Amino acid sequence: MKTIVWFGFVLGAVSAAGSVIYTTAQSKVTLNCGVKSFRRSLVWYHGGEMVVRIDGRSGIQRRGMTDVASRARAKQDTKLEISGVRQEDAGTFTCEVDGTNHEHTLAVVSVSASPTDEVELGTSVTLQCRVNGQSPGSTVQWMRPDGTTAAGTESGTVELRSVASSDAGTWKCVINPDGLTVDLKLKVKVLGAVIYTTAQSSVTLDCGVRSFSRSLVWYHEGEMVLSIDGRSGIQRRGETDIASRARVKWNTKLEISGVTQEDAGTFTCEADELKHEHTLTVAPATTPEPEPGVTTAAGTESKTVELQPVPSSDAGTWKFIINPGGAVINVKLAVEVLGAVSAAGPLIYTTPMSKVTLDCGVKSFRRSLVWYHEGEMVLSIDGWSGFQRRGMTDVASRARVKQDTQLEIFHVRQEDAGMFTCEADGTKHQQTLAVISGQPQF
Repeated sequence: MKTIVWFGFVLGAVSAAGSVIYTTAQSKVTLNCGVKSFRRSLVWYHGGEMVVRIDGRSGIQRRGMTDVASRARAKQDTKLEISGVRQEDAGTFTCEVDGTNHEHTLAVVSVSASPTDEVELGTSVTLQCRVNGQSPGSTVQWMRPDGTTAAGTESGTVELRSVASSDAGTWKCVINPDGLTVDLKLKVKVLGAVIYTTAQSSVTLDCGVRSFSRSLVWYHEGEMVLSIDGRSGIQRRGETDIASRARVKWNTKLEISGVTQEDAGTFTCEADELKHEHTLTVAPATTPEPEPGVTTAAGTESKTVELQPVPSSDAGTWKFIINPGGAVINVKLAVEVLGAVSAAGPLIYTTPMSKVTLDCGVKSFRRSLVWYHEGEMVLSIDGWSGFQRRGMTDVASRARVKQDTQLEIFHVRQEDAGMFTCEADGTKHQQTLAVISGQPQF
């Protein structure tokens, strides 16, 4: 069984202790000068450099030349609104009104998980709560999902050397004495067993939890099947065919009637902070007759067949036949015989559970850059806004953009092998990833 943890964060509250104002990166914040009106002039400074000046007689505004000035504007005459807050914005802001100064300190808070926002059960992860511009004497400490204080986290760092299912939930970074809390939510994903059934039968999937408080949702290949509201008990059914044949049983189980071959695949049950996955394998209602010309590979009772070397006659569909309780389950393995490596891109070798970086082949782009794996989107980046969108595949959940044009994949799996395409402003760059188990021999 495998467990994966996702991280996301939310600002629990924004507070000001005296003249200290807290906010998070990429948010919007408003600073209040502390006066209702002025006669001659009002000037906002950041670290001594002018941000905005307002003439009291004409109302004319003049903007400074700094980066923060380009993202700031005067609001209701005496307030300063800053958009797209950055870590560098932290520090002292001074509002000079008719010769009198009013100082404010802006503290920018960020929480993160390292080395990645996807962590497997038993591996390590570091949670970091960073405060730029915090007031002297303030402290940072983490609280666990169960409400207890994580020991030794005064530096804003907590190290989980072996991630457990109990680490799921909301971690709180508490900044004292100001009383600010920043939330970091962890979701645990448990990969369960493969469930076998036959076409036209009924099958019951167990979520893996006894109860839930907020909501429980069943998905099939990413599409909602059924959702239950934990407070009202109201159920909502999805729009797919399988949803029309599914019902909730004993509150946390999903029963599917009239199973079809199309029902095979991944079912995910999301209950509050936990995700449980099940793989449904559907066998034909009757055992298929052997196909003409099909032979059995000798000596494969151990579930292993070695092809050494691979001739062109091995190309095609191989069938691995399993007999659980008399049912015949066909697992098809397509064997593709490759000739020389295409000049379209390099062949990159790596091993399972390692980390690999793919280079798009361009230094920059203007409109968009999109990474694909076997035709399915992994990540896309908008050249104008910098906004990133992640695909719905498994490899997409373990990938991140590095140095704008590179794709870094964590915890490589055998299924990641194949063609990766980087499309930058309409130009495609292809490369093939080969995942080798054990020590390769050439």
